Amino acid sequence: MGHIAVVAPDNDLASLCEDVARSLDAGQTPVRVVVGSLRSGLDVARGEGASGAEVIVSRGGTALVIRENLPVPVVEVTVTAIDLLYTLNDAWDFARNVVVMGFRNVIDSLEGIDSVLSERVRVPLHRIAISDQDDIPRKITEAIRRYTREGLVFVGGSLIVDAARQSGCRAVQLRSGRESVARALRDATTLVQAVRSENERANLLKTILDSISDGVLAADSSGNITLFNRAAESILGVKAVNVVGRKVSQSIPESWFHLSVESHRPDIGSVKKVGDKTIVLNRLPLVVDRRTIGAVATFQNATQLQRLEEIVRKKLAGGGLVPKYSFDDIVAMSGKMRETVSLAARFGATERTVLVVGETGTGKELFAHAMHRVSPCRFGPFVSINCAALPENLLESELFGYEEGAFTGARKGGKMGVFELAHGGTIFLDEIGSIPERLQMSLLRVLQEREVMRVGGERVVPVNVRVIAATNAKLEELVWADKFRADLYYRLNVLNLRIPPLRDREEDVFPLIQHFLRKYLASEANVHTVLSNRALHLLTQYEWPGNVRQLENLVERLCTVYEGKPLHESQVAKALDPEPTLETGILEIRRAIDSEDGVLGKAEKALIHRVLREVGGNRTEAARRLGISTTTLWRRLKAAGARQEPGPGA
Repeated sequence: MGHIAVVAPDNDLASLCEDVARSLDAGQTPVRVVVGSLRSGLDVARGEGASGAEVIVSRGGTALVIRENLPVPVVEVTVTAIDLLYTLNDAWDFARNVVVMGFRNVIDSLEGIDSVLSERVRVPLHRIAISDQDDIPRKITEAIRRYTREGLVFVGGSLIVDAARQSGCRAVQLRSGRESVARALRDATTLVQAVRSENERANLLKTILDSISDGVLAADSSGNITLFNRAAESILGVKAVNVVGRKVSQSIPESWFHLSVESHRPDIGSVKKVGDKTIVLNRLPLVVDRRTIGAVATFQNATQLQRLEEIVRKKLAGGGLVPKYSFDDIVAMSGKMRETVSLAARFGATERTVLVVGETGTGKELFAHAMHRVSPCRFGPFVSINCAALPENLLESELFGYEEGAFTGARKGGKMGVFELAHGGTIFLDEIGSIPERLQMSLLRVLQEREVMRVGGERVVPVNVRVIAATNAKLEELVWADKFRADLYYRLNVLNLRIPPLRDREEDVFPLIQHFLRKYLASEANVHTVLSNRALHLLTQYEWPGNVRQLENLVERLCTVYEGKPLHESQVAKALDPEPTLETGILEIRRAIDSEDGVLGKAEKALIHRVLREVGGNRTEAARRLGISTTTLWRRLKAAGARQEPGPGA
C-alpha cells in the first residue's frame, strides 16, 4: 500500500501538516511528513517516490521543482491572501515596504492583494518572482537598492528569509493556514483514489494485452512507441523497456515496419519479414475527433497462425469435417505422378465434380483431401463416406439423413445426412461403383437439383456441395451391363483424374520407402541404414499389386522386426509373402483381362473359383468383388475353359 508524502519547506509547515493529517480521515492512505526545500526537497521527494509515495504534497517553489522533475502527481498547498495577511500580522508596526518573494506559482496566487494593502494599510506590497534557488541573493540585493532598507520587510520561504536576514534586512517566513493545508491533504486523498483506479485500469489493460497471442504496437502521431505488449517482445525480439518512448524507426530495424505504422493508411493482412520470421501484419490509424493521433499495429508469427489453423482443423477432424492431407503429403518424383498432381491441383481449384479412378491402394482419397484444400470451398467442411462399407438401407440414411420416426430406432429429432453436413464444402464418395441401383436415382437428383429429401421426410433441403467421387472399378463396364446409370456416370465424370499404379511410377518407390520409414521409425530414419542394397533392389523391382497401401504395410512390418542392423533380402522376401492373396489375385485378373491376350494363369483361375465359393456361386457378387462385369466374368471363364460354379445368379 502506498502513501501520501508531504515535503514541507520548513519545520513550521511540517508540524502543521502532521497536526492536520491526524485530525483528517485520510482513509487507508497513510500520510508521511518530511522536511526539504527546493533542491533538498527534490531529493527527499525522489526518495519518497522510490518508497511508494503515490502523491506528493508541497508548497511554493518546492512543489514547482518536484512537479517539473518527478512523474509522481503533486498537490500544492496554495498560498492565499489570508495566509499573507496572517504572516504580516506582526510586521505592520515597522513595515514601510513589503517584498513578497517566491517562485511564479506563489507570486501569481497573490495577484491583486498589493493594491488592497496599499489602499487599506498604507503599506506598499511588491511581488518579486524568482526562477531558481541561486536567483535569491541577486533578487534580494536588487530589492534593497530599489527600496530603502529602513522599514523593508521580506516575506517568503525559509531560504529567502535566511538570505534576507544575512543581508541585514528584516524577514518574515510565509506561513500557511490550517485550512490551506487541510484542503491540500483532502485533494491528495482524492487524487490517490483516482490514481489507484487509473492504475487498476492500466494494469487490467496491460494484463489483457500481455495475455493475447497477437503482438500489439501503438505509436503516437510523431511515430513514438506508446504501447508494446509481451507478444510483440517475443515476435520482434526486443524488450518493451527498450523501445517505449522511442521512435518506431529507431526501435524496429525493418524500414517497412515503421513506414507502415507511421502511415495514415490502413494495411490489412500484409505478409512481412522480420529477420528469419514471417509475420502477418494489420495496421489501422487511431482517429479521434477526425484527427489522426497515431496508429496501432497487430501482428502474428505466420508459423503460429499455421499451428493454430492446424489445431482448429484437428479439433474439427474429430467430427470428420476437415481434410487430413494436402498435396505436400503426396510423394511425386516420377513424371507421371507429377503430371497427375499438377492436373489434380487444377481440378481442385474449380468447383466442378471430379471422378478419381485408380486401383486399390493408389491414394484416391489422399487426392480428394488435397483437392478440397485448394478448392474455393476449402473453408467449408470435408465429409467422406465409403459407399461399399454400408448396407443399402443404412447407406441411404447416411447419405440423405432421416426424419424422426422414419424407421424403428431412428434418433429423436432425426439426423442430417452427409450431404447436409457437407453444405458449403466437399463430399467425397468413395467406391461410388458400389452404390446400389435404387439409390443411384436419388444421388442423381441431388447432383442435378442440389437438394436432398431425408428418409421419411416431406420437404427438400437445398445443399451447395462440391462432389468428388472415386472408384477402382470400371464404371463404363457397369454402365454397359446396366449396373450403373449412364446419366449418373456422365454427371460424375465431368473431370476425370486417373491415379497411376505404383508399378508405373518406379521412381516413387524409393522416396515412398524413405517416407514410411521416417513415419514408423523416426524422423531421421534412412533407407540405407534399415535395408541392405539387395533388399532395397528387391523392393524397387517388385510390381506392387497392392500399390502404395501394400508398400506402406510392408514398411510397417519391416520396421517392427528392425533391430538396428540393415535387413537382408531374405527377410524382405519373407515379408513380401509371394503367395497370392485375394487382393493381389484380383489385380492380376484385372491386368490379364486388360492385356491384349487376356490369358489367365492357373493361380488366377483358382482365385476366381475361390471368390465364387466364398459368395456361394453368385456370379453377380463375384464379379462385383472382382471389379468386372458378369458378362466379362462369364466370357473369361469360358475362354479359359474354367468349370462354371453353380449357385445363385447362374
